[in-house]
Amino acid sequence: MDTGGWRRWITVAGTVHNSFTDYDALADEAGLDLGATMTGTRSIEITRRYNLAMFDRHLRHLPQPLLDSASSRYPEVTIVAK
Repeated sequence: MDTGGWRRWITVAGTVHNSFTDYDALADEAGLDLGATMTGTRSIEITRRYNLAMFDRHLRHLPQPLLDSASSRYPEVTIVAK
């Protein structure tokens, strides 16, 4: 059921499911291959920044252009649908 509320569907090139947790960074340190081509440090940076933008937009009511279009700072991120 489509509620018509705000949403974003984004993809992050070079990531796998675990990339959006600390597992990827810990695996990097332990020398384990979880299948991601992006470093754990970079995936954490992207996850933090996009989560912060979402909270700033909806809790602080601050404009967040990061959530509306591609960013040269995060070229791995693609906004698939709004």
